[in-house]
Amino acid sequence: MLLTSSLFAGVLGAVVLLWNRSFVTLWVGDEHYAGMWVNLFLVLMAVQLLLIRNDTYLIDLTLNVRRKVILGFVSFLISSSIAVVLAPFLGVMGLCLGILLGRLVLTLAYPTLTGTFLGSSLPAQLRPLLRPGLLMGALFVVSAYIGEIASAKKWLHLIAYIGINVPLMFVAMFWGGFSAQQRTVLIRRVMNLTLKAQNG
Repeated sequence: MLLTSSLFAGVLGAVVLLWNRSFVTLWVGDEHYAGMWVNLFLVLMAVQLLLIRNDTYLIDLTLNVRRKVILGFVSFLISSSIAVVLAPFLGVMGLCLGILLGRLVLTLAYPTLTGTFLGSSLPAQLRPLLRPGLLMGALFVVSAYIGEIASAKKWLHLIAYIGINVPLMFVAMFWGGFSAQQRTVLIRRVMNLTLKAQNG
């Protein structure tokens, strides 16, 4: 689940960073674009939430809902407190930082809970994500920078650019972000899902 989530988070996040400014400009005007840093942090928030969701589903299966709710409330308090302090000075960026920092509680605590159930320590869970995480970070930084320069003047151009970039980012993440063993796991996962879909 984590490998699959990392793969698609890296691909979609990089493409959003590349073309979100053009999308906003074509949709409502460039003056409504929040800026590169806000754009980057919004993508990081989405990736963080996606990874947290993986553990949430497992925690629900273990019926250990009480701890999940308590940790969620603690995370909410931290996020709200930080956002209230930073928002007057940093605006939307302050809200993003508050949410990211508050969710760090869940980012660390949820895998610990699931690790207890699965018999896997937190380092053991995070180690396979190191390589894809580093490549994802590099793609995000480069894409965020290029996204400030690249420009699609028409909707048709934007759709074409996204259509080209998605497979390129997929190849970069799949071959650069994962070991041969991890790629095999991902391929088997996709094949199993395809067979299940065909069988109804």
